[in-house]
Amino acid sequence: HLLITGVTGSGKSVCIQSMLLSLLRRNTAKDLQLVLFDAHNEYPQAITAAPHLQMPLITDARQAVDALTEAAEEATKRISLYHQAHVTPNIDKYNQKVPADQQLPRIVIVIDGLEPLMRAFPHEVKIAISQIGRFGSAAGVHLVATLQLLHPAMHANALHASIPSRISFRLPTAADSRACLEHSGAEKLLFPGDMLYKPNGKFNAVRLQGCFLSDDEVNNITDYIRET
Repeated sequence: HLLITGVTGSGKSVCIQSMLLSLLRRNTAKDLQLVLFDAHNEYPQAITAAPHLQMPLITDARQAVDALTEAAEEATKRISLYHQAHVTPNIDKYNQKVPADQQLPRIVIVIDGLEPLMRAFPHEVKIAISQIGRFGSAAGVHLVATLQLLHPAMHANALHASIPSRISFRLPTAADSRACLEHSGAEKLLFPGDMLYKPNGKFNAVRLQGCFLSDDEVNNITDYIRET
């Protein structure tokens, strides 16, 4: 699970789109299902038309919260399936044991703009994210979400516990950086694309440069995916 923060224009959506194209290129629709929320409907049509999407691109906050809740319930359900199959809660071990027609795809939920959901439906979002954080990795249900800033009112402690990996693009202040990464530094980043990446379990973040894909590159990749 990954939380991405950064001011407007720093590279959050470009980063998300690059991740999505990488996932689409390396996984078939049988192995991977995507659930995408983007309130501004700015994703390239080539991505939103991919066969990997579990449902059409979501632009409504209520529908996004319902999809997040369904994903949390799916994660819990899958853990029960693993116990019934007498395997360690792990999607790869489960898929190795069951016949091909019973194997489960990984599900990646991408929330590009978590703020409106947490403002409108704070309790439901907190519960769903907590469930996904607890069971999702083993169940093969993964969450990627973006925020401009991580405010204390946004259940910051719950988000830290449930979404342990972080990417931060430029932030306004050192305090904002500490809220996301637990140390300063993001306030000194350049942009667009200059980022600090802090994976789960690591104390220090690594400075990286995010990639940029033009519309032509996006179309070439998605055309290749459809042809193969």
